[in-house]
Amino acid sequence: MTPAPRSPKAETLAFRSLSIPRLHLRLRSSCLILALAVGATTLSGQALANPGPGLAIEIASASEDEVDAKLVRRLIAIEIADVDVPPDPANDPPLEVVLFFRVVPAENAASVKMLSVELWERGELHGTRRVSTSEGKRLTARRIAQASAQLVLGLRKRRLAEARRLRRDAARAAAEAAKPKPHTLLARLTLDVPAQGAWISGGGWLGGIGLGPSLRLDSGPRIGAGLSLMAGGAPEIDGLRYFEFSVSPGYDFKLSQGLGLGLGVTLGAGVAQLQGAESVAGEAGQTTTWTGRAVVDFSVDTRLSDTLVLSFGPQVGVLLRPLNYRSASAPDVDSKLSGAWLGGQLSLRVDPPGGL
Repeated sequence: MTPAPRSPKAETLAFRSLSIPRLHLRLRSSCLILALAVGATTLSGQALANPGPGLAIEIASASEDEVDAKLVRRLIAIEIADVDVPPDPANDPPLEVVLFFRVVPAENAASVKMLSVELWERGELHGTRRVSTSEGKRLTARRIAQASAQLVLGLRKRRLAEARRLRRDAARAAAEAAKPKPHTLLARLTLDVPAQGAWISGGGWLGGIGLGPSLRLDSGPRIGAGLSLMAGGAPEIDGLRYFEFSVSPGYDFKLSQGLGLGLGVTLGAGVAQLQGAESVAGEAGQTTTWTGRAVVDFSVDTRLSDTLVLSFGPQVGVLLRPLNYRSASAPDVDSKLSGAWLGGQLSLRVDPPGGL
């Protein structure tokens, strides 16, 4: 019997039933290929973003008979691939990490042959490990790779610890810098022994010595007191004596180590004795009177030793109260010392270290 012909509708249904599984299979294959491509792209991107440290491996010619050099290089690269070694925190800016391994015969080894694995980074040795070669080249290569990984992990640990220490030190220094500084008054007591001289308008002159303690601040200001005893002469009399107490505020400028300049004012009140005078200040038979002076002091200070400073410079000022007198040789002639006071001094100062 001739089979009945199939209707077009039945053929269409049969075709669809065969095509659906094929379509699902193609979709699965496409999705798998796409996933593999995305994964490969991601892994390659991560590898480019984190290339890892540079690596160099040297196997000494004397050690090549004991190990499989190619296997050693491959196993070391595998062992340290996931170890992130930070740059040396002491370097700023940080330098790229380049790990250099050396496999050399161990020195002073026992009867069993030993190899030494050294880790270097930028010319600095960061550790060594010894491995035995008694159990074949493959096992020796594995031990060398494990020793290399231990050295790298130790270097990583040390660098992380050093980085933490540096961060703590920086934070501590920043905290100290942020603290308000107490206002301290750093001062020292000094003692000057000056030799001084002066010319007084009217023909008088004086020379003598003094003693002057001072309080000097390290920032520059100073205040001093002084006692002076001077002797000299004046026209028409036998001699001139002058005793003075003075106050001297001023400021010291430090130019360099051991050298400075001083600027100050001396205000003095004194007693003058005019020897051989018939009268002083209009009083017959009187030879003493009071007076005073005001001068500006300039000085150059140079340190001679840890405790001694040499100071010298001019003094320019005025006699505040004139010295009027008459001499016995010319009782009708009025003589006077007044006006300008021009002098200078050379002083040896006892000054502890810290001033200049």
